[in-house]
Amino acid sequence: MGFLTGKTAIITGGGRAVLSNGECGSIGYGIATAYAKEGANLVLTGRNVQKLTDAKEELEAKYGIKVLPVQADVSAGSDNEAIVQNVVKQAIDTFGRIDVLINNAQASASGVTIADHTTEQFDLAVYSGLYAAFYYMKACYPYLKETKGSVINFASGAGLFGNFGQCAYAAAKEGIRGLTRVAATEWGPDGINVNVVCPLAWTAQLEKFEQAYPDAFKANVKMPPMGHYGDVQKENAVQLITQNKEKHGLENIHVINAKAPDGMDNLPVPTHAFIGGSGGNLKEIIEALKAKNPHIRIVINAISMETICEIKEILSAYDVKNEDIVQLQVSRSKQIGHYHLMQAENPVWICSFEF
Repeated sequence: MGFLTGKTAIITGGGRAVLSNGECGSIGYGIATAYAKEGANLVLTGRNVQKLTDAKEELEAKYGIKVLPVQADVSAGSDNEAIVQNVVKQAIDTFGRIDVLINNAQASASGVTIADHTTEQFDLAVYSGLYAAFYYMKACYPYLKETKGSVINFASGAGLFGNFGQCAYAAAKEGIRGLTRVAATEWGPDGINVNVVCPLAWTAQLEKFEQAYPDAFKANVKMPPMGHYGDVQKENAVQLITQNKEKHGLENIHVINAKAPDGMDNLPVPTHAFIGGSGGNLKEIIEALKAKNPHIRIVINAISMETICEIKEILSAYDVKNEDIVQLQVSRSKQIGHYHLMQAENPVWICSFEF
């Protein structure tokens, strides 16, 4: 059972899409897969019924969770509030709660310059992205307040960097960034966590963009310094780690394709362990490490208050020694007029101890 068992997530644009090589090519479906693995029940929305049906069949068969597919299209001229309210009503009627809202859906006419952009094309991006996020956030708010839930919105580097031929897309995504910041301010006191992500992942839409507008693609989409794009499914992350290991000749690294603590039984007895992420299994990982070496030294990274509280519980529950806690804080400058103001990034906690 995963750490999201019994939770419900709404994911817009969650239909199953594939790349030309048959691999998963949708950020929404990649998110749905990750949530399904952790036991969450899902409400997937989108315009294409077949993609939603494919997602439901595969996720339910593989992970034993429940998926509610709902066709929904926020667009100009539609009764969009009613469309979104219908999705939320079905979610509550089916699962009784909403814990996470993920606004991932977005359509646009990328590759068309401002001078050539039509009102219809501009509306396509703004309605499917910005207005959709606005309507879903409004409709889900009372239920997220009950569950102390989370909102994850998706923006893009297109708005941050002013990508050529993406005026409507960039406008929608920058609007989503602003909406997210305001919601984080207003809803924080209600216990709702609101964040925005600006990903670069290789998807079916990006693949089509390259084929349809090769010049715009070349001008806008730059290979990240690590030499690969983000993947929309976790399994591919193992392949990337392995490729980087081989690329840099790191023979002292052994990659284990498993979710800790699974896969740890046959490993050598460790003297030290570094935990950079636990997937909700921190206590189980600690127990497994302690069983292998009762005197092991453990180092844990944490960026959320939930993980910090969990670490505190572990330190209280066990007889630990040589405890050390460090907080790292980084600030980045932002120019406003003639002034440069420092803006703090999220702090990182590093906790180390031994038994």
